[in-house]
Amino acid sequence: MSIRRRLVCIIPVLCAAGMPALAQPPEPAPPAAATSEDEDAERPARAASRLGIARAPYPAVVKRAVDAGRKACRDAGGKHFLARPGLVRTGDLTGDGRPDFVVDFREARCPERLTLFSGTGGWDVDIFAARPAGGPIRIFSGRVLDYALVDDRKGLAMRFQIHGSYCDRAGTDPCVRQRRLTTRPFAFRER
Repeated sequence: MSIRRRLVCIIPVLCAAGMPALAQPPEPAPPAAATSEDEDAERPARAASRLGIARAPYPAVVKRAVDAGRKACRDAGGKHFLARPGLVRTGDLTGDGRPDFVVDFREARCPERLTLFSGTGGWDVDIFAARPAGGPIRIFSGRVLDYALVDDRKGLAMRFQIHGSYCDRAGTDPCVRQRRLTTRPFAFRER
């Protein structure tokens, strides 16, 4: 298949005078389709794409996490805490049939303090798992570069891409940790 390049003349007078136009890069090719269901099941999907957007009112512990973000913005001198849809997501992360929650501060902004919730180490994420009795509990609170849900042969797991300092690497060399989520809290520790 041949790729056409479109030429764009920035200043029409120069083009008319015979100056060469600038080549624009070709349009990207569409993503390749999965060849089988098994191949597709092994691919990680951004967790946000597989979790639903939670609607208020949130469980009390989840609301406190959102309110803590709002307070952190205000305490840092921010005047506005902006939350996009998707700040709080929900889905069954533990496989017990009950709704779990993710507070994903990638969807929050404190315009006066842009690095409050994110930076070179990632962005703040809180994960809450439902308990058999009572409301959800926080099982993770930390910074991640990205996370994805992965269906493997044992069921659903969450794959975290984290700062290299958690794996005896430089920060620019991230590492991956995968966990099956339960009601047991966990954290990533710097080495």
